[in-house]
This record gives sequence, C-alpha cells and structure tokens, in this order.
Amino acid sequence: MKKVILLIFVLILSVIPVFADWDTNLNDRLIVYYPFDNNTDMINGYNLVNGTGIYDSGKIGNALNNSYIYAIGNFSNILTSEGQNYTACVWTYSSITGGVSKGIFGFLDTIGEGVDSGNLCGGHFASGSQWQWFISDTTDMTAYTFWRFNWHYHCLTKNQTTFGYWFDGTLVNQDTSLSPSNNKSTVEILFGSYDDTGINGNGIFEGKIDEFGFWSRELNSSEISQLYNSGNGIAYESLPLATISIDYPMATNYTESPTTLNYTVANASYCWYSLDNSTTNSSVFDCSSDGSYAITSLTANVGENTWIIYANNSNGDETSDSVIFNYLTYIGQTVYVTADYQTTSSGLTGQVISDTISSLASTINWFTIIIVITAMVVLILLVIIIIVAIRGEIKITA
Repeated sequence: MKKVILLIFVLILSVIPVFADWDTNLNDRLIVYYPFDNNTDMINGYNLVNGTGIYDSGKIGNALNNSYIYAIGNFSNILTSEGQNYTACVWTYSSITGGVSKGIFGFLDTIGEGVDSGNLCGGHFASGSQWQWFISDTTDMTAYTFWRFNWHYHCLTKNQTTFGYWFDGTLVNQDTSLSPSNNKSTVEILFGSYDDTGINGNGIFEGKIDEFGFWSRELNSSEISQLYNSGNGIAYESLPLATISIDYPMATNYTESPTTLNYTVANASYCWYSLDNSTTNSSVFDCSSDGSYAITSLTANVGENTWIIYANNSNGDETSDSVIFNYLTYIGQTVYVTADYQTTSSGLTGQVISDTISSLASTINWFTIIIVITAMVVLILLVIIIIVAIRGEIKITA
C-alpha cells in the first residue's frame, strides 16, 4: 500500500511544472517582453493597447488566445542594421487544422496593414505542413514540421549573417545564405494575426501565444535552454533597481576643497557622475561589483556645489544620489553662508540660503588691529589730559 501511495505521489510531482528562477543575464539587452497576462507589457513602454486581445490560461499565467494584439514601437535600428544581432522567442500552442497565413508575430512597417514582403515575421504562411520565419524580401527560413496540440518554444536568432531556428531548446536549422534582415522601418509589432485590421479571418492564429521576448543580441544555447527550462518555461522577472548613495562629501561647509567622491553601490551595471548639477557628465564606467568606492582627483568650485552620481542596471533603469555643499574661501572680502540642509536617498531637499557678508578679518592682521586700538585709546587719554590741563583743573592726590 505504501508503494502505491508513493507511486501516486511521484506521478503527481511529475506533472507539476517546475519553474526555474529568471537569471539576471537574461535581462541583458532585453528590448521588450510580453507575458500576455493582459494588455500590458513588462518593460520599455511598448504597451499592448491596440487590437482585440482575448486571454486564457497559458504556458505561464495567461496567454493570448485566438485573437490579435499589437504595440507601437520603433525597432528599426535593431532589425535593419546589417551588423546588429537579435533574438525573438515565443511559446505557442497551435490548434490549426489547415490553411495558410496564420501569424504568430510580425514586425510591420505600416500601421493598419498586414505582414508584407520584407517584414521579419513567423507563422504558417505557405501551404503544406511547415512553419516559416520570413527574414527579408526574398528569403525565408523553413522552420519545422507542423506542430499542434502541445506547447512548443521557438527562438529565431541572428548573428551577423547567420540565422538560427531553435525548437524546444534545440537548434534545428541554421542558414548563412540569407539576406541580413529587411531594410524597412518598423513602427509596429503584431501578435496573433497576419494583419492588424482584424478583418482577415485567415490571419488570426488558431491557438495560444505566450511569453514573447525580443533581445538586441544573439542568445546563446545556455540562455535558450534556461528559457525553455525542460519544457516548463520560465517567468519573467524584472531586475532590481540599482542603489547608490554618496558617502562623501556631506551637506556642509568646507574650507578646503573636497577632492574625492565616495559612494556605495549595489545591483548596478554602469555609473557616471556630475560635478555641476548635471550640466556636464563624466563618461560611464563599470560599477557592476557591489561595494564602496572613491572617485579621486576632483576639485570643487568656490561657493555652492551640487555633486551627483548616477547608476543603472542592465535594463538601463537609472537611479542617482546627490549632495549640495559649500566650499568657503575668502575672495574680495566675501564669504558664503548656507543653512537648512536635508539629504535623502533620492537627492537633496530643503532650503539653501546664500548670503554675502563683509569681513575685515580677511585682510587685516589681528595683531595690527590690537596695536591700532591701543594707540587710539592712548591718544584719546592724552587729548583729555591736555584739555583738563588747559582749564587748570588738574588735581593730583596720593
């Protein structure tokens, strides 16, 4: 009996999907990612706000189901550059029984039209039992034998002039003779149809589409295997924002110029800084190792200074910290006075008051001042004595 229970338990575990954690390397140059849980995207603002998206249970969460949706966004610099690499990956569950022009996705050059010659797209566009990826005006890559009634994972990769098609985590086709992408501008990305008008019934994909990602680089075999995850898929996770804080200088007055900018950083990819309230910025530098660091050989301006340091993660999400301080020095009998500082993790807030006051002490030696005052007192006493003597009113007592 125990063996039977154990066997049932093992069988139950065998059918439960095992979702691995999203590795942060998968966020490197990830341009868009659509989980198709609803009419929203995950990153970079290309919202799925157009079309008639219908959603049902998918590979992970929900999926786009027997409907189309599209987003407005410019991908031309990625698709039309001869030396630019890219990767497009998507899960599909097809229930197509026949027919042609069943679009999974496509990059369109005209809003309100369908997939045209020269558009990068994938789907069932020709008769027979083959799926195809169209690469450019005259070339296409035959993908794989007709697949239906199961979830499958597809990735199209480009490395210079080498194109690859990955089916369920395995490279099944590679071609170096194809033209290097189309030369058309791209203003729209379409899912689930041959066109974005909704009137071409043959164009609607019969089935479900889920977890579409597009990278501006070629994913390697290990990364594609991570995404496939032995057929279980993997849920997208956004990268944590970088954190950065200035440790020195502090929001105070200095009589000597600070020469270092000390900071602590975490979850960052690149950093840069400004010494003039972002009027000019330094070049970016690598700060991918968490810890505390110092930028040296700096010089503050006389008076008020705003120093800012920036950091971004590999998604390009930016964060920063700033500090306002004063470098005080005597110039033309002028000093600068500031008050009411309050620093926060996102910058400096509060009122900064600047005023100018005169200062004789900047140019007169205190010893000289004492001598002059003493001489003036003695002179006044002598004058008083002389006046009293003239009037004959001097009286001296023991």
